[in-house]
Amino acid sequence: MIVFFLLGLIMGGIGGRLPDPHLNPLSRAVIYIILPLQNATNFLFSLPYKIVSYVRLNSTLQEENRLLKKAIEEYRYEIAQLEEPALEAQRLRELLSLKAKLPFPTIAAEVVGRVPGTHTFLIDKGTNQGIKVGKAAIAPQGLVGQVIKSEDNFAIVMTLTHPKSGVGAITHSGREMGIVQGRGDGVLIFTFLPPNAKLEEGELLVTSGMGGIYPKGIPIGYIRRIHSEKVTSSLWAEVEPALNFNRLEEVLVVK
Repeated sequence: MIVFFLLGLIMGGIGGRLPDPHLNPLSRAVIYIILPLQNATNFLFSLPYKIVSYVRLNSTLQEENRLLKKAIEEYRYEIAQLEEPALEAQRLRELLSLKAKLPFPTIAAEVVGRVPGTHTFLIDKGTNQGIKVGKAAIAPQGLVGQVIKSEDNFAIVMTLTHPKSGVGAITHSGREMGIVQGRGDGVLIFTFLPPNAKLEEGELLVTSGMGGIYPKGIPIGYIRRIHSEKVTSSLWAEVEPALNFNRLEEVLVVK
C-alpha cells in the first residue's frame, strides 16, 4: 500500500511528464517503469472512443459521398434533358437545309428501330406518306441506302454496308468510276475499276447517278486503303463511309 501510495504521489506530481532529475534514483527507476504503463493504459482507455469516433466519421463521409454522387447524377440528367432539344433542333436544321438544297423532292422520316447486325433500320413513314421500295435514303452527311420494304405507315431501309448493297460511284477529283459494295462489317469496297485507274487515299467518293436509283453527286465515303492485285491485274479499295449508320436518327427519302 505504501509503495502504491508513493507511486501515486510521484505520478501525480509529474503529471505524465518526464521524471524530475532531482528525484532519488529509486523514484526515477520506478517512474521510468510506470510511465510507459500509464501511457499504455491511457491509450487503451481512449481506444474505444477513438474507434467510435472513426466509425462515425467514416459513416458520415460515406453518406456525404453517396449524396454527392446522387447530386452529380441528377445534375448530369438535367444537363442531358436541356441539351437534347438543342441537339434535335440542330439535326432538324441540317436535315431541312439538305432538303432545300436537293434538286429533287424528298420525304423526311425518323428512325424508330433497328436490329443490330442486319444493316437495316425502320423509319416512321410508309406508303401512306409516299415512301416507295427502291428509293434512296439520304442524310446530311451522305448516302444512307435504299428502301427495301414499305408498308402503310413504316418502311425498312437497307444501308450501304449491307453485303447485298451496291451503288455506282465516282471519285470526286479523279473522276474514276466503279461500284461501291457493302462488306457486312461497316467497311465499303470500291471495285470494278480499270487496272490503270488513279486512286488516292482520302479521296471522296460520290454517287455516279448510274442505275437510276441513287441521284448523282451524293457523298458515299472516303478511300481508306488501295489494293492492287498483280496476278489478276485487279484494283480495288476499302472505303470509310461518310456517316455513322448506327447514329442515324432522321433521313430523307427520295420521292
